[in-house]
Order: sequence, then structure tokens, then C-alpha cells
Amino acid sequence: MKFQILLLLALAASAGPGTSVKVTVRRRPTIPGNSRPDGSIKDLVGVLELDSEDKKLGGVSGLRVLQGERFVAVTSDGSWISGALPVQSEEEEVTVTAKVGAIGTGTVDSASQYLGADGVALDPDGGFWVTFKGTEERSVAKFTEDFKPVPDTEARWGCPDSSPLSAIAVIPAGGMDRLVALCAGIDNSTVTNGFVAPVSNLTAWEPIHIPHREGYRATGVAAGPTGGVLLLNRRYEFGPGDE
Repeated sequence: MKFQILLLLALAASAGPGTSVKVTVRRRPTIPGNSRPDGSIKDLVGVLELDSEDKKLGGVSGLRVLQGERFVAVTSDGSWISGALPVQSEEEEVTVTAKVGAIGTGTVDSASQYLGADGVALDPDGGFWVTFKGTEERSVAKFTEDFKPVPDTEARWGCPDSSPLSAIAVIPAGGMDRLVALCAGIDNSTVTNGFVAPVSNLTAWEPIHIPHREGYRATGVAAGPTGGVLLLNRRYEFGPGDE
């Protein structure tokens, strides 16, 4: 199984011990700023492609870039991945060593009990928030920087359309940080449902409903520069001959 990601560089803590795996990082041609007629691409630093033949790095479902030229990702089988991003390297291809381990234990000695990891967000105070799909036990939980569970941070938020939580972000607010989690949605829906709650008390959640164009689904969310959130909706259509 091949692990491959096209990573748009932005601002560039390693996770736990894990197991070492080799990852090839390829630099793709830089896209000039303002290259699209509507000016929607601005100051894009470049593109990195992360590629590995190691089957332990398959099924990536969520990824974040960390300070210090590193990345962290989660997979649908309950694993975390962490590695370096040689942003400053001028080489077109570089091999780096990444770490992979099971969410909840930090190692790959046994299967993770945290299956269905879908989204990951950085907590300003350290650690990570992760959303899960297809589980009865939890839909969101916090983990330390080495992906050990933080006590009393699990919550079960059921989406009104029964879809899983797919996107998550933390909105910094000077000691009153809020957690935003969005539902994946269903076909033909025109509303993205989700939840917002103080990170210090997930039981004090409130529902949110964001209208969008029919046929799109929420796939990513990030904190905005002024305290709001930026929502990414995507749409997929089969081409001729696809099934």
C-alpha cells in the first residue's frame, strides 16, 4: 500500500517513540502567487509530495503542519504519523525518517483501540484533538504530544444526519479556546452541521448549522485570523468510465 500526500506548504514536536519508517519527500514546482484569474492563490510557497511504500503509512485521513518543519497525521486504522518536512532543502527528492504508532499507546506493538480517526487539530496548549467515525465509544478526544489519551476529554457527539465528524479545529481565544467539529454530511444536503464547545468543558456544546451549495460536503476546517473559522467543502463527481 502506498502512502502519498500532496502538501501545500504554509507555516511550518515530534510525536512519541513509535516505529521508524522511510518517507520520500519530493519537491514539486512552485506555483506563483496570484496565478489564477480570480486571485484565489496567493503567496503559495510550494508543494511537497510525501511518498512511502510502507503499508503502515496507508489510509491517511487527517494532517497538520507543525512549527519546526514537521507534520503530524492520523489514519483510519487508528495510527499516528509524525515526521520532518525539509522545507528549506533545495533537493528535488529527500528521504526522511518518520515515526508511526498506534493512537492511545504510541507504539505499534498492538492494534489501536482508537479506530476510525478522521481529523486532527493542534491544541495551543499542547497535544492534539482527534475526531473518530464509526465508533460507539467516542467521536472526539484529546491526546498528548505522544498520542496518549488525556483523561476526561472524550465526548460522543451524534450528528443529526448520522454522518461522522470529519473536520476539527481549535479556535484560540486567550484562555477560552473553543473546539469546532463538523459533520461529514450526506448527499444532496445544503447544510453543514457541527458542534462548538469550550475545550475545558466539552459537555457545554452548542450545535452549529452552516449553509452550503448542494452536492458539497465538509472536509476541512481551520481557525481564521480574526477568531472565526475557514470551512472547506468538497464535491466529487465520477468521470466517464468511473464506477
